[in-house]
Amino acid sequence: MAAGKSTEQHGIVSAVDSAYARLLQQILSGKREPGQKLAEETLCKEFQISRTPIREALLRLEYEGLVERRPRYGCRVKGFRQEDIADLFQCRAILETQALALGFDHLDQNAIEQMLQQLKQIRQENDDSESAKSVQIDTAMHAMIAAECPNKTLRELLFDLQRKTSAFRNARAYGGQLLSIANKERQKILQAIHEKKLQDAQKLLFTHICAGIEGLPAGQ
Repeated sequence: MAAGKSTEQHGIVSAVDSAYARLLQQILSGKREPGQKLAEETLCKEFQISRTPIREALLRLEYEGLVERRPRYGCRVKGFRQEDIADLFQCRAILETQALALGFDHLDQNAIEQMLQQLKQIRQENDDSESAKSVQIDTAMHAMIAAECPNKTLRELLFDLQRKTSAFRNARAYGGQLLSIANKERQKILQAIHEKKLQDAQKLLFTHICAGIEGLPAGQ
């Protein structure tokens, strides 16, 4: 019974990742324009999956700021400007490298080793499941850096910026061709942290964060 439930849950998670990846690419490419309604029933038919993963994917995109929910209307695509997103990434790169320095001695070396091992096991393929694993490791790495920052105000600002840039950052992984590049960047950052090379880790982290805007469309 437990095994069956686990398999079912894995299927739902995979369907959520797939729905999220497709919607993310459609929104960022401009295929789905700002203001366009995202009806669950319509998306279920288009993607040929059940309502649950569609709902979870929309909630995730809403949290990341690419979708907005309006009373008695439902979800619709929310527009963005490229210059605004570029500003967010720049601010995040500056703050996160500083947070890394402040909390450097408190980072969990066991967690770092685990993330390095997980990155090595990811197959460099244009596959939603592999991309999802990469995104999960990336999220864990950046969350760890923010969480260990002893400055509460900086920590809270950084968590907010990580949330606001997450969808655009994720596009690198789900885009396929950038998956291998992004994973190599993460490995270098984690390896530098593991070897206690702060300045190297800061430079690598800054470059990695700023690269999150690569391939971003002109805006909506």
